[in-house]
Amino acid sequence: MSGPISTRKLIGMPGDPESLSSSLAHVVASREGEDVILGQAWLAGPGMLVTCGHVVEEFKRSPVGMTIKFPLSGNRYVCRDIRLHPNYGQKGKEQLIRFDLAVIYVDLMPPDVSAPLLPITFDKYEYIPAQQSLSAIRYPSHLGQLTTSQFPLAQVGRYLGLLKKSDRFHLLHDLALAPGDSGSPIFDGDSVIAIHCGDTATLPGLNLPTTSIRLAVSIDALRALDISETKPLAEPNKFYALGPGLCMFLITFVISFVLVGYLVLSPVTSQWPIRNSDLGKVDVSFDKPLDKYVVDDNFAITVKPEKNCFLYVFYTEGETALILYPAPGLEEEAELKAGSVRPVEGFGKYKLKVDEREVGNIHIFVLKNNQPVVTKDEMEKVNPEDCRLPIFVTALKERLDTMFLDRNNECIHAVFDAPQARMPGGHKKDDKAKQEATESDKVELETGQEGEPGSSSTENDHGPGSESASESKSELDSRVAPGSETSTDAETIEEAAGRREKVIDKLTGPENGGGPNKQDNHEKMESESTGSSEEI
Repeated sequence: MSGPISTRKLIGMPGDPESLSSSLAHVVASREGEDVILGQAWLAGPGMLVTCGHVVEEFKRSPVGMTIKFPLSGNRYVCRDIRLHPNYGQKGKEQLIRFDLAVIYVDLMPPDVSAPLLPITFDKYEYIPAQQSLSAIRYPSHLGQLTTSQFPLAQVGRYLGLLKKSDRFHLLHDLALAPGDSGSPIFDGDSVIAIHCGDTATLPGLNLPTTSIRLAVSIDALRALDISETKPLAEPNKFYALGPGLCMFLITFVISFVLVGYLVLSPVTSQWPIRNSDLGKVDVSFDKPLDKYVVDDNFAITVKPEKNCFLYVFYTEGETALILYPAPGLEEEAELKAGSVRPVEGFGKYKLKVDEREVGNIHIFVLKNNQPVVTKDEMEKVNPEDCRLPIFVTALKERLDTMFLDRNNECIHAVFDAPQARMPGGHKKDDKAKQEATESDKVELETGQEGEPGSSSTENDHGPGSESASESKSELDSRVAPGSETSTDAETIEEAAGRREKVIDKLTGPENGGGPNKQDNHEKMESESTGSSEEI
């Protein structure tokens, strides 16, 4: 593909999630007189819903024991039939349930019978690079219980690669999905590319002792269940009832109005309403479209919540983590009032700056009730000039994931690429250099394929330059953050410190105090934000 990367593609969103809300459903069963959500399902064909095999396996012989509920319409349906993937089953020493897919057949009634099918495109996996942004869209559940939310919830994360080089059907990702989310569709920005199945921590044979790496089945596996490629159904054009002449006049007027608006208000703001049932929505804006920055541009982030909340913003790259908001010593500023606007223009004495090298990630973490993500002791160790956290990215991400799973509807965690740099004149970095960077970021998780028998190797899922994510639990536990009192290998600490220095230099630039010519610069950035915008 050529041309600028859209903001939608950068965050893996398929446009407006609300347009898909009528196509999403819960798989529900009765347990001791109460409804329990077993998993998620979504429309992939007329009267055909896709979910995970393990969600519906116990009802294969008696489908009437469970129901399908569409949260938007409130309708419930008894299942007519269930079909498991022909290769479904637990195989191998890793105890992996392979081809964990099923199709549920139901007789739908209005309005669900006319709901759009989710977009499906086959054979896309080989064109999706490691670290590609993804999103999962589903209706929230809390500890398996039904909620009254009328809005689907979106979760943003990354594609980590194939489970094995020889297996193109089983994929890995780091979207923070919880029990009850099995069956959720995963998008790459255009269409469904996979179905979420669960985490990998419960599979001892994979040697991945972390819940931050999760498993999905490629959309290509649906071919065996007679599911075809689909496109979103267009809404009927009601204007033609007024007559072709009047219709053309209205279309011409609207196009002219939009063009004038573009010239006056350019650049256009793009929005994705990703909501949380308790927090509402949070607008996150950058001062330019994410793919329009050039090398050495300053950039700023603006956050505007719909409801009272607590905000934390982090930057991660490799194993270096910075806290961008709130600033050390100003922890009380984490509290935001509904409708307030909070700009994030820099950290410590530095401004945020775009670099031509590989970018890191910006984590937006929003809580309904305050529970500091960084402990008081850790904040006291943070140098207010550079805002480096005394913990590794691995520990920070697992902490964010744990808090997200524990608080569910009272928490939002969104991950964005830092703004993408272009060389002056609008040109991207050298294609060869970009390809080499992409190759170095690929995730390879193989069990018993290379190295010693039963071993598995992968790069970390936290961005370029990170350590291996396939360390054993004992190795993970033994890692020590810089500045801690526990002793460890001095050479490792020095190497980690060197990496952190590079991240600071890269994110700030020489004139901000980074690079070879370090000097203080307390200049403030322009706070006006007219660029790209997302709602989370």
